[in-house]
Amino acid sequence: MQPIFLDDSAWLDTFLHRVEPLPDEWLMSVLLRCDEANHWTGGTTLHHILHPGPEKFHRCWRTETPNLAVIQPSSLNLDYLAQRLSLPANALLATTYHTELARCYGDDRPLPEYLSPSLSFHLCPACIAEERMLRRSVILPHITHCPLHKVILQKQCSCGIPLRIYHTQSQPFTCHTCGLDWGNLSRIKASQEQLSREQHVLSWYEWLFSQGTLRWAAARIGKFAQQRMYAVNGKIVVKVETEGSFRKTKFGSKQRFAWKPLSLSTLVGWLVDANIVPYNFRRSQG
Repeated sequence: MQPIFLDDSAWLDTFLHRVEPLPDEWLMSVLLRCDEANHWTGGTTLHHILHPGPEKFHRCWRTETPNLAVIQPSSLNLDYLAQRLSLPANALLATTYHTELARCYGDDRPLPEYLSPSLSFHLCPACIAEERMLRRSVILPHITHCPLHKVILQKQCSCGIPLRIYHTQSQPFTCHTCGLDWGNLSRIKASQEQLSREQHVLSWYEWLFSQGTLRWAAARIGKFAQQRMYAVNGKIVVKVETEGSFRKTKFGSKQRFAWKPLSLSTLVGWLVDANIVPYNFRRSQG
């Protein structure tokens, strides 16, 4: 990254120490590296880009496990962060799955739930030790090992405490309880069976992210998907039971259902369990 000299007017518009995204880096990792470079406690950069306003607009980003798979402009000011890091906003957007999920679901404002209802935080100790980074690919559901280092992702510290993405009273990339650097966590090799299955998982994510809308993908996947997916008002959804799932009618009990968008992780799980592979499907030309 080019240095900014004291006589440059840009000095007043940027952080003292700037970082830029690494290949396959997740947005939360960029924020933590910015904290570390500027000698801030964990989460400081994140709170810089939170919009002021009602708590409901950014409640999920104030927790210790913010789901930064997509960007909600009403909550996060990504343009402000881009300015402070002297980067184009698209470079930061590429550290999320915002663009891919928007294309899959035909929604300019995709929700984190389109990828998965919740985020399970885990990390690769080797990635932390070598590059101080959290990979974007390992936040994908069903992924439990690092595709680069072939080691199992760690969910808890050696002291037994579950890992938190950040803690406002501890340094970035460290355990908030004992202070252990995440790069010093155990490195356990993944089994060949695990590596094979998760390569299958990653190939499906890559295929779905590259093939446009989820409806188009579902049409190519065929009867397997059609038996589990439905189109309602142009959206791909699944049928789920609601609370109080039975209601009385004059014909007897009838189950009550609601519709909700199908998460990509659910579809990928179905396809992998059925041992269906993406290279059987090719997008037609024209």
